[in-house]
Amino acid sequence: MAPTSVTGLLIFLLFVVPGFVYQATRISVRGRLPLDLELSTRIVRAIVTSGIFGLVYLVALGDTLVHAARGEGLVVEHPRVGALLALAGGIAIPSVLALLPAPTWGWLDMLRSKLPDVTRYDFTPTAWDKAFQSAEECFIRVLTNDDRWIAGYYGSSSYATSYPEPQQLFLEKAYQVSADGTIGDEIEGTRGVIVDCAAIQLLQILAVTEAEGGL
Repeated sequence: MAPTSVTGLLIFLLFVVPGFVYQATRISVRGRLPLDLELSTRIVRAIVTSGIFGLVYLVALGDTLVHAARGEGLVVEHPRVGALLALAGGIAIPSVLALLPAPTWGWLDMLRSKLPDVTRYDFTPTAWDKAFQSAEECFIRVLTNDDRWIAGYYGSSSYATSYPEPQQLFLEKAYQVSADGTIGDEIEGTRGVIVDCAAIQLLQILAVTEAEGGL
């Protein structure tokens, strides 16, 4: 049910919206994980996250929010304060937290290293995403199913699709490749090459220095 008053809108923005904003921002930054594919799962996770945000806000601003729910107090008397509170709590704070990298704790990493491998789980959905989620500049060499080599430069203007999209690459520079896979000179006049990697034999990621040495 949509809120029918200013205070209702404020409560809605602080206790319902944050989880959806946080989840959408996280997906835009890290890409989609398997758990993000089902709409029902995303909704449940967003509601739970909103609940956590709401409880934190209630601890920090308990009296202010209680008075606002009753239609009285600072928020009602000064609408701009209420608007800033809603903007910060409903949009700004969840977005900033979603953009922060996942925290790491030394003791937790040490504990995980002592556990059996079966207890360790990497949420990266595929090896493809693992390879390209933090890839630096490199050369890519691909062997197609018809035994042809394709090579190109993967730099800041290049792009690799992420799960669950089909595996494709945009390489900003295309290079000549001999029959044995040796990378030659850059192909002049090209503005990049798109490689469909859904059905290939092999994809190699080569350091720039190694590729320039004539691999």
